Amino acid sequence: MMQTIDNIRYNLVLDSLSLLENWVSSENYKGWDPYDGINNNWFPKISFFEPYPQILLIQFNKYSPINLRRLERIRKELDTKGLALFIQAYSLMYRKTGNEIFKIKALNLFKFLMDHSLRDTWGNHCWSSHKYPFVGIDKNTLSPHFPDIIGTANALKAISLLYGLCQKKELREIILDSYLFFKSMYDYKDDLGYFLYTPYSRGKIVPNASAEALEALILSLDICYDSDIIKICEETALSLQELQMQDGSWVYAIYPTGKIYQQLDFHQGYLIDGLLKSRSLNLSSDSDIEYCISKATEFYKNMFTSDGRCYYRYPKFLPTDIHNQAQGIITFCKLYDAYGNSADLEFAQKIVMWTIKNMQDDNGYFYHQKGLLFTNKIPYMRWGQGWMLLALATFWKNVNG
Repeated sequence: MMQTIDNIRYNLVLDSLSLLENWVSSENYKGWDPYDGINNNWFPKISFFEPYPQILLIQFNKYSPINLRRLERIRKELDTKGLALFIQAYSLMYRKTGNEIFKIKALNLFKFLMDHSLRDTWGNHCWSSHKYPFVGIDKNTLSPHFPDIIGTANALKAISLLYGLCQKKELREIILDSYLFFKSMYDYKDDLGYFLYTPYSRGKIVPNASAEALEALILSLDICYDSDIIKICEETALSLQELQMQDGSWVYAIYPTGKIYQQLDFHQGYLIDGLLKSRSLNLSSDSDIEYCISKATEFYKNMFTSDGRCYYRYPKFLPTDIHNQAQGIITFCKLYDAYGNSADLEFAQKIVMWTIKNMQDDNGYFYHQKGLLFTNKIPYMRWGQGWMLLALATFWKNVNG
């Protein structure tokens, strides 16, 4: 369903998308990331009393408005999840225009994505989200040497969209092979089915991670039928309903001890996206899915101001984060795709317009965060540019001038 918007807004979106695409391609898609604070050669030599020095450096670089990465010799990288986002964006741009250059760029990035596959180590196609090590405040770790469900789900989305452009047999074989990894990462706790975040996180339920896997798998089922995957998707969708809070939100994580971690931000959008995809499944409680999505959408929309500015971590308002803005655009566009309600696309447009006006640099990239008195202008490649290219492409495919 295409909506017509006025030419001024349409051209503004197109110009913004073109500027951003030119910038990321001129950088060869390499860049820094908010969480890459220990991605250098010298830090491991002084990382005594682990993991505390690692956590400190990662958090310092994440929150510093001054980019010290050159001084710290932190390398610009091709981020695995970033590559997947760019492939998804180019696939949508090709579908919109039929311009072969977008398909060529998507296929070229696919080669790098496959270079990052961990199949040789783990037996099946799977991916780590990033090419740098990470230690969270809760001491949980991510490594470029072991896979995670988020990185693999985004790679699967990219490959599935790419298959829609060229129907290469190789892509179908990769999807089928990755199914074995997804099956190995599925577990149960208290009768709830969920995907492990990493192979080492058994017992920790992260609802948004399961939702990302759910969306990716259902997208791929149009290409590769697998009855076991369908059953897993059905169980996951029903479990996500069970995990939803009364106000329509989800917690970020439930630890094996029962401890809950709450963080209300763009992850709520991931959950809506996954449940929207699950509407195509033959669930025993479809009406509950619709009610679940309705409650989630109401809560999520309240995380934005009327002019399209997302709360940082609800109810904390500032700073405005580019990832939050991008996910809002994507989710409200997907709501429009699912239900055809023009109000959803109009709200996505508000987010688009505010973000372009307030957070895009004249060079084309988007700023990281905008506070009351200060704007963090560091152009993080995956966090800002990858997500915004996908967001703008998602919006653009739904509109005509």
